Amino acid sequence: MRIRLAFFLSILICCVSGCTSQPTQSTEKPKSTIREVELAKDQHAKIITLYPAYIDYFTKVQKKMKDTNVTDEDLQRIFDKTVRRELDRIQKEQDIFLDFKGFNDVFSATSYLNDLKRLTKRLMHEEKENMKAVHEALRKSADHLPGKDKIILMLPLSEEHRYAAKATSGLIGFTMSDGSMVIMLGEEYTHEILEYVVAHEYNHSVVNEHPEIRQPSSIDYLIFEGKAEVFAKELYPKAPPIETEKMAFNDKKKILEQVKNNSLSYEELSTGSEAKDVPRLTVYSLGTELMSDFRQKKSEQTLQEFSLTPVSDVIHEGKFKLILE
Repeated sequence: MRIRLAFFLSILICCVSGCTSQPTQSTEKPKSTIREVELAKDQHAKIITLYPAYIDYFTKVQKKMKDTNVTDEDLQRIFDKTVRRELDRIQKEQDIFLDFKGFNDVFSATSYLNDLKRLTKRLMHEEKENMKAVHEALRKSADHLPGKDKIILMLPLSEEHRYAAKATSGLIGFTMSDGSMVIMLGEEYTHEILEYVVAHEYNHSVVNEHPEIRQPSSIDYLIFEGKAEVFAKELYPKAPPIETEKMAFNDKKKILEQVKNNSLSYEELSTGSEAKDVPRLTVYSLGTELMSDFRQKKSEQTLQEFSLTPVSDVIHEGKFKLILE
């Protein structure tokens, strides 16, 4: 998925069942950790954390601060030579492409350096438990929805993006077109919401393996997010829901008419559009309402069948059929 705006992990993980270390061929000391875990007989995942790269970043900034005043340009330059360089190395090594689209400031240095440092150290301390949670969520998701091997990166969420993660309990997740996933963890995250977000993004990743069931359009965006929400909620029913704005039926109808005309982008449905009277996170509220109703009508379906339902079937049999057809 994208962000659960949205909308996605250490040496101690070797105690997790089915986990093996992956050696690095580079002569430079690695600034990330990679663990491979088994999800099913023929399906594996690589879970990657970049916390060492962030520690290197903090160390180099502190060293420079001893000699001179550090400017925003200095921070960005050091960030590019540490964290960004490691991200680029991982993309090349793992053959993935991290396209955050409208959220490209993930690659920008933060001005809240002490907050990010404190969070990174906390994540390193909690890495063993987080890795267990991620592994469990991936394995549980794969049991219900088999797919290809997966790669998931875990990063600390800088203070600038804390507001974006408020509605999703301190986490932001992304799924790339190549199936790789990124989970950014903020101060308010919990293991329960981490598992939920991983399941949500995993659903996106597998659905993206089947382009034949998608029709890139406004309605597809609702269905895409709605499927992931229903999937994750069924696996983790106790997880807190995304905080979305309640809408009257007439307001929903106006938005759905725009959806029918394919006049709303994913960004407008996700971040909102004042000009088009679209509240923030509409893609989740309407998407979940649509797909929850469809799930109830098709309760005999497995989660795999539900997740791989073509867009056209949802339109013809879904809750908003009279508006969308």
